[in-house]
Amino acid sequence: MACLLYAFLLVFLYFFVSNLIPMDENQNEIVRHKRLYGDHKQQSMKWLPYLRQLAKRPGALKYSGIYNIMPENMKKYLDKCKKSERWKILSVIAILTEKMVLKMHHKQ
Repeated sequence: MACLLYAFLLVFLYFFVSNLIPMDENQNEIVRHKRLYGDHKQQSMKWLPYLRQLAKRPGALKYSGIYNIMPENMKKYLDKCKKSERWKILSVIAILTEKMVLKMHHKQ
């Protein structure tokens, strides 16, 4: 899943021993993902960059992978909200997620 900001643009993927790093056409790092190994299917997603972008463009929420994993009651609530309300809600979710991630990294 590409960040909305980079949708339909050329992105370069760099594979390293421990990371996968997508970069834009100017070789700027977009996000850094931990590389997964093993014979079984694994998924890893850093949602924070996508949440920030969705807060700026709340109309794109339904077309994102985030919407598909939201609890059903949250989807129903957001579907009833006006665009300006969705922007505020998604902004708060992004801020709270960022604080939670920072708190988790600080404890390590």
